[in-house]
Amino acid sequence: MKFSEFKNSKDCPEPLYMVSGQDPFHSEQVFVEAENCVEEGARNFDWATYDLEQDAEVDVVSEAQTLPWMSKHRWIYVKNAHLAKGELLRYLSKPVSRTVVVLEIGKKVTKWPKLPNIETPRRESPVAWVRKEAEKEGFTISQSDARALIDMTGEDRKRLTLALEKLLLRHMDDKHIVGDSLTALNQQSREYDVFSLIGALSKGSAANALSILNRLFEQGLSAPQILSMLYWNFRRLLVAREQLEKGKSFGGLLKELKIWSYRGRERELRAVPVERIAVIVRKIRRADHLSKSSRVEERVILEELVVDACQS
Repeated sequence: MKFSEFKNSKDCPEPLYMVSGQDPFHSEQVFVEAENCVEEGARNFDWATYDLEQDAEVDVVSEAQTLPWMSKHRWIYVKNAHLAKGELLRYLSKPVSRTVVVLEIGKKVTKWPKLPNIETPRRESPVAWVRKEAEKEGFTISQSDARALIDMTGEDRKRLTLALEKLLLRHMDDKHIVGDSLTALNQQSREYDVFSLIGALSKGSAANALSILNRLFEQGLSAPQILSMLYWNFRRLLVAREQLEKGKSFGGLLKELKIWSYRGRERELRAVPVERIAVIVRKIRRADHLSKSSRVEERVILEELVVDACQS
């Protein structure tokens, strides 16, 4: 089914939908649309997200089998649903009618019942897409500068959209995006990758964390810079987790500690034990000391830190 058909079906939805996670921009659109099907005041009761890389299938099924509290339907979004092997697969054959489960898959699945598949729209070239999006807003950008933007941010449409929005704001007067602005934007891109690295370390995703670390080195960051940013940010996350345990509001902590990258991700932050964050902070401190006092190559120290932190 087309994305527009999915949007039109929300008043009388199917109990199960499937969407590919291969196009992050498209799956994010589906995620937002599903979330908006539950009124904001009811989301603590009738909206939930899970990731089978870290959550148990039995928890997903238990929630799916719980009747909605304040809404007509309970909505659940499950990332990496292709990892399902037991409880969730059995649920697919007999879903609950008043719960809507959207299953985001990272790769093709077999032996699943036939589910409504929210199709990924046919994609044009990233360069053409950037130029078209700029033109929609009355701006121009050359093909070479559009390519430079893609080289800097990657082809993820969500990241490209955010980067393009920042460039549009910089050129509100002349309506022409030029390469000089990309240099300033590159620093912000680094910050995005640092937050992504923090998320990967928190989840214990070593392969993803090593990939992001390699990208940061390619962007010109040194080991001391990366260690400094990791320590500063993980210290804030440790304080945030400790305060959440004491009953402080998540919104208040976002503002107080300026951890804006976790906006809308309270569940994800609460899923990381305080003890795990504390262990990672100590490992970062030891890696920083080692980088200053030994002859071991700094990059090796960072890579060992990533693997060690993900295994802790």
